[in-house]
Parts: sequence; structure tokens; C-alpha cells
Amino acid sequence: MKKKIFNIIVFFLITISSMSGETLKLTLNKAENLALNNNPEILQEVKRLEQVKSKTRLAYSSFLPSLNASGNRVLKEKLMTIEIPSFIPGQPPKKIEMDFTRNYQLTLQFTQPLFTGGKLIFGLNTAREMEKAEQSLLQAKRDEIKAKTKAMFYSIILLEKSLKIIQDGFELAIDTKNNIAESYKQGLVKKLDLLRAENRVREIEARKREIESNIFEAKNRFKNLLGINLDKKIIIIGKIKEKIYKIDLKILKKELIENNPILSSMKNKINAVKNSVKMAYSNFLPTVAIGGQYNFRGDSLGNFSNWDSYYSINLTLSYSLFKGFSKKYKLASAKAQKEEAEIGAMALKKNLLAELNNAVKKDSYLKAKIVLQKANYRNAKEEYDIASLSYKEGMISYTDLELIQNKYLTSQLNYFKAIYEYYSNIFKIESLVSKNIFK
Repeated sequence: MKKKIFNIIVFFLITISSMSGETLKLTLNKAENLALNNNPEILQEVKRLEQVKSKTRLAYSSFLPSLNASGNRVLKEKLMTIEIPSFIPGQPPKKIEMDFTRNYQLTLQFTQPLFTGGKLIFGLNTAREMEKAEQSLLQAKRDEIKAKTKAMFYSIILLEKSLKIIQDGFELAIDTKNNIAESYKQGLVKKLDLLRAENRVREIEARKREIESNIFEAKNRFKNLLGINLDKKIIIIGKIKEKIYKIDLKILKKELIENNPILSSMKNKINAVKNSVKMAYSNFLPTVAIGGQYNFRGDSLGNFSNWDSYYSINLTLSYSLFKGFSKKYKLASAKAQKEEAEIGAMALKKNLLAELNNAVKKDSYLKAKIVLQKANYRNAKEEYDIASLSYKEGMISYTDLELIQNKYLTSQLNYFKAIYEYYSNIFKIESLVSKNIFK
């Protein structure tokens, strides 16, 4: 309970902050809270769940009696005429008009079903299963949005890290160009080296501007995901660093089968269709209901004392003898839907297990990739330090220095990209098993 109250307070403070004109600083937890409470796709699923809950309440209401009131005013009528034999032998019969109606009549009628062949209980069970299915779909959407939030959060961090690396490379290229320009004035280097150094500065500046544009676009997409106004400035607080998690395929398979919300939703839908089959069978059974009617009628609204009333209570048994084979076809349709749902659930389970197998296999590959890229990064840094000294001493050309510098920058980017790919794969596994692994 305390945790719920704390989360509500945190969300309220985040919302107030997002509405103000100040910069919004986002940690991963804050971003997840905003996404889970503001994301339009989640809000749509919440409304769908509300609709399904209303259908469940509607199914409950079918067990209650129905009570209807009606009133009518006779505007025009043709009276019934009957013939009465004459009491005098040989005389013709007399025709008499009989008025069995009243100008005004109020009717109160109720009906209570007693036995419907199971239609009501099967309908209620169907509604319950569909409600559970929608709850599972809502959880699946939450898991999906959480995974997207984490992936986009760290993608922005990766872009900002890339920008920092490129910025360092840009400053390094400027220093190298200035040194070459000074050496060129002294006649120590060729003009070709100076031109190449100037081009190098321009190339890195172009990459820098491209990454800045990518950061701007990524942040706008992230704002839409979190439900934040586009004119709101955000700052992402976090780091990309090596984090290795031990995962067990056997345990993950078990958790997927037990916890995956989409798989749970399919199971609930199968149960709902099974109830539909039972409901189709119930069409072959009769229905029993008890009903009653109370009537109050009169010829004038001014004098209710002259009005009369009557009532009746009835036990009704009804059975449909023939409806053009519609019962048979409804049953066949329900059975086909059940088989279709079962085949779909089996296919879904296989696909999810295949995705999990692929993600776990990719996990081991990405761990090895991080180790490889880290080693490349360290070697490239050492190689660049040696190349810088060698160039100053005139032992290598500027072309060699430029190639090694490119290799050094690329190795840094590849190292952090490998970590991000590992993160993304963990996020995918989390969404499959509906469980937090990343910390």
C-alpha cells in the first residue's frame, strides 16, 4: 500500500513538472512511470478493458428479472359485435356491441428466467474469460511499452555518447590540423597533409551535425512514447556500461509458458469459445420462465376510483421446433471457432518459444561481441597514441594517422553499440517472459 502511494506521489510530481516550463530530467524509472501512465496505446487498452468489464456486468444482469411499464390511450376503435339469440321464439337474433377496452390502460410486466439450458451461465463465463483475456492484453501492452521505453532511453544515451566521442574526435582533428598548419608554415610538411587535415575536420563536423539531428528526432519520438509535449525540453540521466546477466533457457521457457500475457490471453479466448460451443448446444433445450402482468385501466383520467385492475402470473415453457437448421449451423460455427483458436494458440506458443530460443542464442553472441569490441577499443586507443607520436617524429604519413584515428573513433562507437544491442536483447527477453531482468 505504501509503495502504491509512493508511486502515485512520484507520478503526480512528474506530471506537474512536465506541465511546467522547466526542463524535465528523466531517469529510467521516471520515464517508465510516465510511459505506463500516459502512453496512448496503454490508455486505449485500458478503455477496451472497461468495455469488456461492462459486458461482464451485462452478463450478470441477465440473471435478474426484467420489469417493464407501459401505458396506452385508445384513440379510435371498432367495437366487437356479437349476436344474441332472441328469447322469443321465431324472432331474429339481436346484434349487440361489446366494449372490452378502456380509454386508458397502464401495464406492469415482469419476467424471471428459471431455466435457459445454460445460456445465462455460459454467457457469463464467456464474458469473464474475455475480461481476463483483455487484462492479459493490457499487461502485454505494458510490457511492450516498458521494453520500448528502455530501448529508446538507452538509444538516446548511445547517441549522446556517440556525439561526445565525435566531439572529442572533432577537437582532436582541429588540434592536428592546427599543428600541421604550423608545420606547413615552417616547411616541415607537405600541403597535401594540410588539405587532408582540413577535409578531416569538415568530415567529422558533418558527422557531428548528423548525430545532433538524430538526437533531436529520437527525443521527439521518446516524448510521444511518454505522452510529453514536443515543446518540452528533456534531459536523459543515465549511462551505458557493461552489465552482464545470467539467464537460463530452461527456466525462461517455463516462465514464458506460465507468465507470457499474450499466451494467457489466448488461453482465456479458447475458454470463452468453449463456452460458446456449450451455449450453441443449449439452443436445443427448452426455456422456462415465470412472468406476471398487472393492468390498471379506466375511461377517464379525472376519476381513478372508477378504474379497474386485473393481473396474472404465468409459468412459461417454450421450445423452438424448427428454425431452418440454424441451431445446427451455429453449433458447427462455434466448434470451428474453438478449433481455430486452439490451432492459433499452439502456433503462437511455438513462435514465442522460437523467439525466446533466438534471443537466448543471441545473448551469448552479444556477450562475446562486447568482449571483442572492448579489446578492439583498447588496442585502437593504444595504436592511436603510438601513431600520434610516430607522426610527430615523421615516422608515418598523415594518411596513416588519419586511418588509425578513424579506427580509434569507430572502435569506441562499436563498443558502446555492442552494449546497447545486448541491452535491447535483454529487453526483448523481458517482454517475452513478462519479468524484469535488467537492473
